[in-house]
Order: sequence, then structure tokens, then C-alpha cells
Amino acid sequence: MKKSENYYVQRANSIPLDPTLLESLGKVQWAAIRLHHAVRDTINKIESRPQDTALDITLGQCIAELKKEAKKLSAHDQKRIEEWCENLGIMARNERNSVTHALAATIDGEQALIRDKRSDDPYKRLSIKDLEVVAGILDDAFLELTIARCTFY
Repeated sequence: MKKSENYYVQRANSIPLDPTLLESLGKVQWAAIRLHHAVRDTINKIESRPQDTALDITLGQCIAELKKEAKKLSAHDQKRIEEWCENLGIMARNERNSVTHALAATIDGEQALIRDKRSDDPYKRLSIKDLEVVAGILDDAFLELTIARCTFY
């Protein structure tokens, strides 16, 4: 039996959550989408494909692919992109993953997100500030990649 859009809207509105985290979670997701897009576009540019060519791979896979593709660039550009991938790119991926793969829990009767065991600080309740820091790291990675690729555009 097919369910209606209204049914799914009702389901969405019944999800237990901490509404104070929604704006910051949205910023993390939006920044992750933008970064993923920038990495994909950089790969497409190196490969001389249309910018909107889809890559059906995760952010981490995109960063690994970008590092491989960087070998096709000039020595200067290759170094900049590889350094971005190894440093800011991986940091951004790890931070994004620490939110995306967080554990939903009830602590003291309140909904919470807990960083998973793969993060540097396992089982730490994510605060608004924590989420804003992650969004900022993702945005910084986006900006630095955009600057790095300007030399070969």
C-alpha cells in the first residue's frame, strides 16, 4: 500500500529530537553538501567533464579520488591539491562523519547526539557550538579547495 506525502510529513514531525540542534545540524549538512559538490567539481574539471557530471560516491571516496586525479596536474597544483586532501579534506570528512554517524540517545530525559567511537572524543554529547565548529571546518575546507583549484581553472 502506497503511503501519502502527508503520512511521511506526520512521521517526520513525530521524530524525537532536540529542536535546539536543528539549525546547527542543518548548517553541517548544508556545508557538507557544498564541500562534496566542490570536490566533485574539481575532479570533473581535472577530467574535463561537465561540472554537473554526477559522481555517485561518498565524500571520503571523492577526496581519495581527487588525490589520485591530482597527479594529472602541474607539480605545483598537484602538491596543493594533495596537501588539501591529506589535511583539510580528511579533517573535514572526519568531522562530518562524527556528526553524520553520531548516535541518537536519550540522556537525562532529553534527546541528544553522541559522537561515535571513531571520533577523537567518543560519547561526547554534541552541543550547538560543536555542530557550528564542524560546519565551520566544512566551510573552510570548501573555501580552501576553491582557492587551491583557482590556479588550474
